[in-house]
Amino acid sequence: MESAKVLAAAFGMSQWVIAMTIVAMGTSVPELVISLVAIIKKHHGISAGNLIGSNLFNIMGVLGVAGALRPLTVDPSSLQSIISLIVLTVIVLIFMRTGWQISRRQGVALILISLVIWGYEIYRQSPQTTAAP
Repeated sequence: MESAKVLAAAFGMSQWVIAMTIVAMGTSVPELVISLVAIIKKHHGISAGNLIGSNLFNIMGVLGVAGALRPLTVDPSSLQSIISLIVLTVIVLIFMRTGWQISRRQGVALILISLVIWGYEIYRQSPQTTAAP
């Protein structure tokens, strides 16, 4: 986590943006690899279960333990990001409503939506847009 703080300071970004991009990507690589291997071996249920289970455990388990050890505060500026993640989750559920499958087109749409959200968050948290007048 110290490296993420140093990176945030070096690029003039908030720790929230670094955590939401670099740290999140780094911790998600194992899930991505497992899901890709499962899909290649035609074990689609493992892929979906891995991703959903990982996200649920991170939210409830990791965040729960951290909050139990020390009260957590969430920066009010993060609320917009949290809302966008909830909306993205709803979009995934809408995409999965037909036979619990996500088509290639829908997968590409999810990737593009995620990139737009990340780009917007980086722009929103950049020093030029957060500086006081």
